[in-house]
Amino acid sequence: MKKQNKPCLLTGHKHLNFFPFSFQSPPVGALNRSANVINPPNANELVGTPPLSLDAEWALKNFLGKTQDEVREMCRANSSVTEDFTYMTALGLSYYLPAALSYL
Repeated sequence: MKKQNKPCLLTGHKHLNFFPFSFQSPPVGALNRSANVINPPNANELVGTPPLSLDAEWALKNFLGKTQDEVREMCRANSSVTEDFTYMTALGLSYYLPAALSYL
């Protein structure tokens, strides 16, 4: 399916789609289609590309490589890690947010 550049409602100019994923589909790279298994996001998918803020580095330290089940348990043990969600990209958030919501 070819992506089309739609004209801007204000200017009428066609702009590129800057989002590397669709909001209706699973994050690019997080879905292993051959095994149909969702994998934790990598560092760039989790917090973006360097340079990183200290808070983003902390989120990376707390969440990188963890499964949703591990994050659910981490939230139960230490609810202060939930602040790290504010420093995640949309890809990282879409993977880990269901685990945090099930904790609530």
